[in-house]
Amino acid sequence: MKPLTTSLLESIVANNKNKSKGMLPELGKRLILSSVDKISSIRIPSKDDVWAPGFDGIVECDEETDHICSGKSVWEFGTNNDSLSKINADYAKRNADPLGVDKATTVFYLVVPKIWSYSQSISEWENGHRGEWAKVHIIDASELCDWINSIPSVCCWLFENYYNQEMLTFTSVSKAWEQFSKKTMPQLSKELFLLGRGNGNRVVECSFRQSDNKGSKQQPR
Repeated sequence: MKPLTTSLLESIVANNKNKSKGMLPELGKRLILSSVDKISSIRIPSKDDVWAPGFDGIVECDEETDHICSGKSVWEFGTNNDSLSKINADYAKRNADPLGVDKATTVFYLVVPKIWSYSQSISEWENGHRGEWAKVHIIDASELCDWINSIPSVCCWLFENYYNQEMLTFTSVSKAWEQFSKKTMPQLSKELFLLGRGNGNRVVECSFRQSDNKGSKQQPR
């Protein structure tokens, strides 16, 4: 069983609207950085910086993955209840004024944490907006969940930022390190802790197994 479902993601965002406006770009940035090794540049303001003008994100990478095209891409994130209206508005605005971006060589991503439930399918919408951009792609809650579940560290981060630690039945490496490093005075540094260790010891952030209950708690493995 995958730890994050589309219904849970929609519920998290709906119940934390203001927080999600700043967290969704941060989620996108973490997914991108965790998916691509060769990134030339990435700019995705998040949290208190989401007010920054321009595209919500601009990325340049040298490799293609299941969710990201190689080359230059621009990103818009939306948490509105009406995803289609938000997508149409963002597309019209950026298409009319791409802020100096070469549309013919740039992929335009529109990310919404809700299931696409309109009469017009995602592929139909994308096909209807081809021509000016190299590609236009909508990432809805379904694809977003698949992406998040494929990267346990990002999945852990998402749950840690939306739930109190007492509600979680797992501890991520980052949280465990935070607790462990504070046990020394002065606080233990990562460099000192890893001194003498080779790069062959790869740490896995977190993994899950199915919970015995159907609630939002996720069990570690």
